[in-house]
Amino acid sequence: MKKKNVYVSGYGKAHEKSAITKIYGIFALGMIIDPNTEEILEVEGSLVLEITKNFLKCLFVGEKITNEKKIIEKINDLYFGASKKAFIIAYKDALRRYKEKIKYNI
Repeated sequence: MKKKNVYVSGYGKAHEKSAITKIYGIFALGMIIDPNTEEILEVEGSLVLEITKNFLKCLFVGEKITNEKKIIEKINDLYFGASKKAFIIAYKDALRRYKEKIKYNI
C-alpha cells in the first residue's frame, strides 16, 4: 500500500547576529517527504531573503532525505551564508525525526 506524503521539521541555532536569530530566534526547516521514495518534495525554512529561500529549495528538493552525506556535501560546497551550520543541524534534526517515525510506522 502506497504511503501518503509526510511532513517533518528540524531546528538549528543560527549565528547570534544573523537576521534569522533577530527575527525568528531559531532556524526552522520544514519538508514534505514522499515516504515511498524518500524524496524531498518541498522545503521551506525560516529565512528572511527570498533568494535564500529559493536557494534552500535548490539544495534539498529532489534529494532523498536519507542521503545525509550528499545533502551535507551540497550545503558545504554551495552555500556560503552565515547560517550554514544551522542548515546542517536543522537537516540532521529533521532526518532524525523522519527515521524515528518511519521506524515505528507512524
